[in-house]
Amino acid sequence: PLTILKLPSEAGFCVLELGMDRFGEIRQLGSICEPGVRVVTNVGLAHLEGVGGTIEGVADAKAELLEGARPGDVCVLNADD
Repeated sequence: PLTILKLPSEAGFCVLELGMDRFGEIRQLGSICEPGVRVVTNVGLAHLEGVGGTIEGVADAKAELLEGARPGDVCVLNADD
């Protein structure tokens, strides 16, 4: 959130990384920044303990980014991992 608050008013866009280590964190950050382009680059083994200890939990937590998508938003998902 601090990055967004520090943006100059004339900024046309901003690229942000929404990190997480538990369920609900990406959902909250996504509601703050309201991205028009949403990208999930990978689903890996990082932060397992905060999401039930499984790779499926990581995938579910990262999928929270898609929940707030609006018609016209671009959503990009890495199909490799």
